[in-house]
Amino acid sequence: MLPTSQENDPISLDSIRDVLKQAATCMQQKQPKTDEAIKLYDEVIETLQDASNDKDEAARHLLAATWMNKSNVLLSIPNKDQSEDVQKGFQEAIRLFGTLPIKTKELYVSDAVTLWSSIGQAQIKSNKPNNTEDAIGCFERAIHLLQLLPWQGNLQLRAHLIGLWFNIGNAQRLFQGTTRRNAAINAYTHAIVFSQDFPIENPQSALLISNVWMNRASLFSSAQDEEQRKEALFSFEKSIEILKKVGADKDPNIALHIARAQANRAKLLSLPKDKANTNASAIAEAAAEAKKLSEAFIDQAPMAAENVLNARLALCQNYCLRLQESKSDESLNLYEQATDEIDEALSLIHKCEAKGAKLFRPIARQFFRVGTQLYRSQQPHFLAEFITDSVGTGRPLNDDPAIVKIARECIDETIENLTKNNPVTAGSPEAEQLNATLNPLKKILESLPKEEAPESK
Repeated sequence: MLPTSQENDPISLDSIRDVLKQAATCMQQKQPKTDEAIKLYDEVIETLQDASNDKDEAARHLLAATWMNKSNVLLSIPNKDQSEDVQKGFQEAIRLFGTLPIKTKELYVSDAVTLWSSIGQAQIKSNKPNNTEDAIGCFERAIHLLQLLPWQGNLQLRAHLIGLWFNIGNAQRLFQGTTRRNAAINAYTHAIVFSQDFPIENPQSALLISNVWMNRASLFSSAQDEEQRKEALFSFEKSIEILKKVGADKDPNIALHIARAQANRAKLLSLPKDKANTNASAIAEAAAEAKKLSEAFIDQAPMAAENVLNARLALCQNYCLRLQESKSDESLNLYEQATDEIDEALSLIHKCEAKGAKLFRPIARQFFRVGTQLYRSQQPHFLAEFITDSVGTGRPLNDDPAIVKIARECIDETIENLTKNNPVTAGSPEAEQLNATLNPLKKILESLPKEEAPESK
């Protein structure tokens, strides 16, 4: 343990700095040694506990940085709420930085930037609306301080500026409304301005700048206006261009982010009904690259599975739109391609579910709904098999009320339509064929989980 100020006065700040380096090393391990780091920070805090009342400015600065670093370590520990200790650490750091002449030293300014940036990240992590608003203020304060430094000639400081504006954009997106959306776009625009001519020499810088473009694209993707869709496509393409400067073969994260951008680009291209045929080739190419880059990582990263599912959804949407306008000789091929994508997508979701990952329920509902519509309209004799595979007794999606409801409604409508539109004579071959379709559907209907009755008020 370090000597306290009572045991050995004056305190050796060099020995304090050595301990802080040890703590930093603990956090740089492949498996960060958080407990050891916190223990070391606590030793420094105990040693410097009287520094805030001392005239030693350097000691107060070290104590402020130690409280900040301890809070950041506590924040990094998953599945453990230590918000009170985190808040205490940041409050102590703020108090101590308030005693320093911040603008007199670049080191002080730099650490103050880190402090406000860290507090902002902690506020976002708390997932509370009021804290999100506070986080934006923290990021803005960090930007103000950072611009006191010579950032123009310092790539690390420029990257920090890009990251802060990126954080503000992400925080604004958590709110609803046009004003917030425009504020997010404005923040991403600032990040893009600071990233102009930024050398893309490593995966970290590529991922940071490409994610700015990616998130900008997502804001424009939801708009119905054609010009805004063009902005979204341009942003996706810029993201891909930046990532490819590093190369998908250099880093798995680069590969997965290229795939993510391509899958989302394919989804956007698949939406306009009037361009279903003209966009078909571009959709197919983007989806193919997304699947190719992601499939090797499906067992390791949820993002890989998400990319593949989004790529398949884009293809499915395109096939369905083209199917509506197709000639009879093209219809069967488009139908088979669409159902192939649906079957493969649901198979992947079932595998993820078997491993306990229920991340993909929303997209599973999309695939399931479209699948029931296609099988009911084109091949109702296969509808029972399709539904059973997902929601039959013991199947992966059997516990999802929304999917069960889709199945129930589809079966009810199919039985009604087939019975009404196909009058047959009992015992005839036609009746036997109709019953071969209807009976499995009735059997599934009986086995589906019952809908919960609404609670009486």
